[in-house]
Amino acid sequence: MNKDFADATIADYVKKIYSFSLSKLQNIDEAEELSARITYEVYMSLLKAEYVHDVNSYIYRIARNVYARYLIEEKTDNNLLQQKSLIPITKTEDKDKVYSKLRREISYLSNLQREIVILHYFNKMTLKKIAEQLKLPHGTVCWHLFEARNQIKASFKESEQSVRKPQYMKFTNMISLGYLGKRSIVLPFYFTKSLSQRIAYSAYYQAKTSKEIAKELSIPLAFVEDEINHLVENRFIDKTAGNKYITNMYLMVFNKERKEKVNNIMRKYENMVSEMYVPLLFDFVKKFSDKIYTPNKDKNFLMWSIISYACWKKLIIKNIESIIPKFCIHRKDSGYYIATARVIEDANSKSESNFEFVDITSFSKTCATTIWHCLTKFDSRNKNFLTFNDHETDLLYDYICGNITKTPGNIDKYMKLYDNGYIVSAKKHKENANFVITTLADKELVSLLPDIPDELRKKYFLLDEEIYNINKTFFPEQMQNLCRAVNHNSLSGGRVRVVILENLLKNGVLKPLKDNQKKTVNMIMFTDRLP
Repeated sequence: MNKDFADATIADYVKKIYSFSLSKLQNIDEAEELSARITYEVYMSLLKAEYVHDVNSYIYRIARNVYARYLIEEKTDNNLLQQKSLIPITKTEDKDKVYSKLRREISYLSNLQREIVILHYFNKMTLKKIAEQLKLPHGTVCWHLFEARNQIKASFKESEQSVRKPQYMKFTNMISLGYLGKRSIVLPFYFTKSLSQRIAYSAYYQAKTSKEIAKELSIPLAFVEDEINHLVENRFIDKTAGNKYITNMYLMVFNKERKEKVNNIMRKYENMVSEMYVPLLFDFVKKFSDKIYTPNKDKNFLMWSIISYACWKKLIIKNIESIIPKFCIHRKDSGYYIATARVIEDANSKSESNFEFVDITSFSKTCATTIWHCLTKFDSRNKNFLTFNDHETDLLYDYICGNITKTPGNIDKYMKLYDNGYIVSAKKHKENANFVITTLADKELVSLLPDIPDELRKKYFLLDEEIYNINKTFFPEQMQNLCRAVNHNSLSGGRVRVVILENLLKNGVLKPLKDNQKKTVNMIMFTDRLP
């Protein structure tokens, strides 16, 4: 069957499969394991099937069969735990505790080792018959059984305190730096399961085998191996020598100490920008306001967007456009990008998990129009940055050109324009465009904006090095060069812009935004005409 159809079907049914699993097991961890099995079986079956008459019934049958096999396997493991020949139990030991640990250790065995152990201890098969059934040399079966027993016995000798306990861990702000590919599959699509995130983080600072990862996460090896294969296939993890795995994502782990050190350095430079650069932007607006449309000629509203845009484009001392692509990775879905995410290790931590900013640039496919806007805590937009697309760019262009007439057929278009705040009601049953528009091209506007003062530029070079020296200790060896590249042009980041706008608002240089302005603040449309 067509792979695209299989992919689309899995995307549609992944939540239903998880609901089915949860209803059967009533346990989140077990339900996640079962849903992973069902999803895999459904996907592989769809790829092999020539035609499916009823997709819903087809998937339900597979889910029911996988669930039945899961119950049989659980029963087998429980019976296996009762075999005294594998791990003897003394009278002083807690049998339930030993059985529980034995069950866990068996789950860490490879598929082949686990099968051999079950056949030998549960089914009472001789090693010779096991070799015949599995079509393996007798010596190979003996070796795997020997290794499995040694691994289990060694684990029983380990101190419980030496085993790392599972900890809270979550990816946030998952962003792809580069080209997403023709299918535009965003990064969170590959990390919908917490297991994927935990595996990637486990192999981030040090290369590990699949068994080491499984034991660290207390997850059965079979599920860990399936997920590792998924991550390797999509090139988020690399396989290294010794059958070990290392994560190639740029993971930024939240750390209060690091954040405070960076903040202390940044405050000094942020104040410099406010004092030395922002006044130049007010002078710029006085000269070129005739080429820029602002709703109701509100200069305060215009300055919000100009300051944010100028700090993004002009507070740059090094061109990293030629540097960053060197770190991009070709993906299976035709994408070419760096995978980044913030890592929160504390369930109570909110500092960096909160939304801060994101820049969006949209290009029209039908006209020479570009729209930029920066989503921050100051606006009331939908924070899903994928909601703005090329179709909305064309819609706004059609509106300012007067191509959208007030007819019943255009009701949906007008509702969208009003709901998103792109137009607001005016006098005499009319409306006005509620965002900044300029006939200057984006590159032209950048060239006209004032440059960084020399005094600020000289100190700027030191800032990047200071920030890098703080951050590098929190990144593994394979990410050191990328860390240096990412920390260039520290003052042009969105976090700095947010702080500068906040300070200007606090000091009265900028006035508070009106409710209807919060939907379109920090937004500029570059096109060939004004309303």
